[in-house]
Amino acid sequence: MKTIHVITLQNVANYGSVLQALATQELFESLGFDVKFYNYKRKESLTIYSKIIYFVKTQGIKGLFKSFLWIPSWIKENSIFQKFIKKHLNTIPQIVCESDDFKKITLDADIYCTGSDQTWNSGWNNGILSPLFLDFAPADKPKIAYAASFGKSSLDENEKARTKELLSQYSFISVRENSAVNICNDLGIKAYQVVDPTLQMTANFWQKFSKPINCKGYCLLYQLNTNRSFDKFAIEFCKKKGLKLIRFCHRLDKMFLPADIHLPMPQVEDFISFIDHADFVLTDSFHCSAFASNLNKQFLSFFPEYGGRIKSLLDLLHLENRHIVDLNSIDDYVNMPNIDFDKVNAILEQERNKTVELLKDAVG
Repeated sequence: MKTIHVITLQNVANYGSVLQALATQELFESLGFDVKFYNYKRKESLTIYSKIIYFVKTQGIKGLFKSFLWIPSWIKENSIFQKFIKKHLNTIPQIVCESDDFKKITLDADIYCTGSDQTWNSGWNNGILSPLFLDFAPADKPKIAYAASFGKSSLDENEKARTKELLSQYSFISVRENSAVNICNDLGIKAYQVVDPTLQMTANFWQKFSKPINCKGYCLLYQLNTNRSFDKFAIEFCKKKGLKLIRFCHRLDKMFLPADIHLPMPQVEDFISFIDHADFVLTDSFHCSAFASNLNKQFLSFFPEYGGRIKSLLDLLHLENRHIVDLNSIDDYVNMPNIDFDKVNAILEQERNKTVELLKDAVG
């Protein structure tokens, strides 16, 4: 059996990040590979102390206050996400942070892969992190990228040359957004757009992780970015729809935001469960939008500052009207017709087949 080693962001304390890693593992295993993930972490996220130092360096006194506020959440999230990772992902035990760290572990894979999520987002990563571009991989082994994302619509001028140099080492590149295809093309690099790994897996796959919920008639709100106007929209929307508002809190301090019911940092499986059983979903999250689409839930998405990822998804599925453009026009969204999921499912099935064929060619 051939081996493929994947570097991605499964150690980010984010529901979508760990679930896209699980989906990536499932896909490559279905193609006959032994899959292992590098235990990659950014240095500033290794410990709570390193997180505090990072916040102080980047935000000063404000960062110090914020870090102490978030310490309980950091402790809780480490328990939640590491529990899921240890149970479901095949991970190489040694922690790696920088390119030199890979010299201390055995690099014996047949193929090396940059996985999905915002692996190439220089804003999020505070610069170009070369391990996420597989700079450590042996030169005689194939490098591929699967559904990678830049997390933005264009590169800064000062990062184009280095990005092109790193991408030129790949034998195959697939990306998650149409804007990422354009970024690669502008650098003279061939790239294919594929759906996020969580969409590559069918609803039946994800529903194996879904548990019964003791609540009916609710709208799930999953909000990554604090936005008082979006809060007001959600409250009024639910009143008009006759639904309870359940807020999925990805940090403990989110418990103070308005909702009928708060879910304080639930288990990873609960992220799937509460979307699966919802009557409606409101979100500013790419992965929540993806799961709502995949699980055939009526939903609306509000774009955060960098909303290109959600826009690309809605464009692909012909669901452009699910974008909340005006938070004051609540009645327009309350009275919208339901999504025709037969059409959505047909598009997803076509995209899944395309991805499998592309990856079969890429891995030989």
